[in-house]
Amino acid sequence: MTVKQIAYLRTIDEEGARSHRSRNFAEITGNSKPTITEMVNRFVLPDGVRLVREPCPEDGRIQYIRLTERGQKIAHAETFALRRMIERMASSLDEDEMELLITLMKKVR
Repeated sequence: MTVKQIAYLRTIDEEGARSHRSRNFAEITGNSKPTITEMVNRFVLPDGVRLVREPCPEDGRIQYIRLTERGQKIAHAETFALRRMIERMASSLDEDEMELLITLMKKVR
């Protein structure tokens, strides 16, 4: 997967647990609807389902997209990796070093 594709999955995840219309997702990401349709088509392929399409109960012409469990894991992978790295740093630094690291990180923001 590309960095951009992972960013799309994270955006869907961050927007909440509700389903998204492709048109709304296009607006959120600043892409065209055809671009989002192509992206969704790639993510729903049988060999690597990361999104599912669900028809709107009130209007069958409308399709909602939502992350599958696998899609959620991919969307959260970066956060988990960062958390593990922070835990490793915290366990290997003494209190003074940790304070210095925090000071430096605040400057980098």
